[in-house]
Amino acid sequence: MAHKVVRILLITLAVLVVLLGLAYLFREPLATRIAAFVLDRNGDMECTHPEVRIASSLRQVTVTPFECEMFKPGPMKSFKAESDVVVQLDGTKPTHIRIARATMEQRDREVPDVKSNALGDMSNLVGVRDSLLKGMLDASESFSPGGPVMEVDTLVAKRDGKVESTMKGFRRTFEEGWVRQHAERVEGGAPGFIAMRDFDMRVTKTRGKLSLAVHFGKPEQGENPDVELKMDARGLDEKSPRVSMSL
Repeated sequence: MAHKVVRILLITLAVLVVLLGLAYLFREPLATRIAAFVLDRNGDMECTHPEVRIASSLRQVTVTPFECEMFKPGPMKSFKAESDVVVQLDGTKPTHIRIARATMEQRDREVPDVKSNALGDMSNLVGVRDSLLKGMLDASESFSPGGPVMEVDTLVAKRDGKVESTMKGFRRTFEEGWVRQHAERVEGGAPGFIAMRDFDMRVTKTRGKLSLAVHFGKPEQGENPDVELKMDARGLDEKSPRVSMSL
């Protein structure tokens, strides 16, 4: 009896080893099929079917360019990875995502009744306050603690079909309770003689902080900004957020 049990266990183990070996050898087509299966059955979005390549170390996954349209209510309308997406893993947990170029489109939105200081009201005469506040509200509504570090060399930000800005050296992290978005350089959204550097925004569900270095003319490397614009917003989840801007 014991001999038969051992034999059955050995046969079972051998079959498992073979199955695991086959799964390892065919990990990429299997992962691609599984990804397509999951995406097709996700009612919140519709996505193209990317190919999935898994490194032999099982610590890096590369996803070919893809595009998703979001149906679920929320600020994001669509996302398009225009280059391979490289994901670093710690076990099964993604720790770092890197994309060379991507486009993110947010839904058009109305700005709520805003209470702001004098500088905030003055800056909004040319739409600066509300434009920055829209991005802050988007990030606040999408707030999710934790998550992997995400880096995009070039991130094109659109709203309702129109390009608002292009961020160079974009990085998203979660630090001390805040979701932080940083870009080395921001192009678009300002007259040609103005250069914007070191965009830094931090948000929670209720609060946001932003700073932006503004240069008049093309800045030299290491040059101090002519103006540093700062914005502090509270009550982002309320009908009338409170905004304070300073230079």
